[in-house]
Amino acid sequence: MSDAVTSTKSTTIKDILKRKDFWAFLVLFTAYVFITFILFHRQACEYDGRYPSDMPEYLGVLKGENQGLRMPYPLMFWLARLFSLVVNEQWGLTCSVTVLNGLSAIALYWCFLNTELKDDKKRGVLYVILLFALLFVSMIYPFSYTLKMFGVDATFEPRYLGIYSPNPFHNATYLVARPFAILTFLLYVKLIDTYELQDRWFCKEYLLFSVTLFTATLAKPSFTLVFVANAGLVMLWHLIVSKFKNWKAFFQFGIYFIPTFALLLYQYSDVFYSETENASKGMVFAPFAVWKYYSNNIPVSILLAIAFPLIVAVFQYKKLIKKSTLQKAWLLYLIASLTFMLFSEKGYRLKHANFAWGYMYGLFFLHAVSLLELVRATRNSESKRGTLAIQWAFWVLHLIYGIDYFRVLMSGDIWA
Repeated sequence: MSDAVTSTKSTTIKDILKRKDFWAFLVLFTAYVFITFILFHRQACEYDGRYPSDMPEYLGVLKGENQGLRMPYPLMFWLARLFSLVVNEQWGLTCSVTVLNGLSAIALYWCFLNTELKDDKKRGVLYVILLFALLFVSMIYPFSYTLKMFGVDATFEPRYLGIYSPNPFHNATYLVARPFAILTFLLYVKLIDTYELQDRWFCKEYLLFSVTLFTATLAKPSFTLVFVANAGLVMLWHLIVSKFKNWKAFFQFGIYFIPTFALLLYQYSDVFYSETENASKGMVFAPFAVWKYYSNNIPVSILLAIAFPLIVAVFQYKKLIKKSTLQKAWLLYLIASLTFMLFSEKGYRLKHANFAWGYMYGLFFLHAVSLLELVRATRNSESKRGTLAIQWAFWVLHLIYGIDYFRVLMSGDIWA
């Protein structure tokens, strides 16, 4: 993934139009936008609760009905109001989520175009298929759901709650922030290894990084919270290891986080705000308090969510012990996991499990980077066929369950 921002040879639009993978992307992108548009419209209309999501609450905000509901992440609403100038609020919200969610595919294609597709045009169409498959992978279900897929009745077990998915299609704000989170992470992968060598206060890449991070935060602060914690700890570690000799570089890069810090302070003031004087508010250190509420076996829930990345890490452990993109993705996931494990909001917000969204961003980047590493290992024959087959088998398993989970959401079945 780091090559996506270090390529010395830029790809022109003319070059892209000549590629088969571009036309494959265009076809699959059209299909992806169409099918997600249908899902988001069903969620916005709800149809007597058959399509549970947060869309009805967002719709109430657009219509001015939820006056007491504070939404300090306005990007989706701004675009929805723009669409609502020519269509009603339901269609406007549907269009807003569809467009912003679709940008994730474009961001990933840009990444693949400058890494996997850069020198391997013959397999370009295959890589594009993998790109869109990544947008459907999910957690692995408990076995009882697997039995139900074959018509065998079994005791109900959580499908999503407590396990969570890198692609939670029922949460619009997660989806609309993701394209900007992808670009932010890509830039971070390069900059975190080079910022100490820059020695300049103004840098175009720093500015681009600051803009994408700020925009991701405008859409939903969940990614930013865990990402900034991750980046801050890494930069602080670099500062300590250098015995504070790189303090200038620390501040030269660090000042580009300031706009986002200011926005986060405004957004998370909502956590300490309540509509009534007697309502509990604020955050609390409460290890596993939220996660235990939704899962009676947290270790199994974690394994069901990261089975594929974990097996990749086992077989490609050498990339984890050096400064690699895989290592950075795992560190982000671990920070996101610790945040979800250790902290919660007070009062009625506790059951909302809002720190789980950062955890799901960690899942997404872990799955994405693990897939890229597996593609490289397969292409370069870096592992034995047997071990590669095992890794691909786990990825296919996540994909099968992901496609079935999307089918569940599209059908209006029980999503949890």
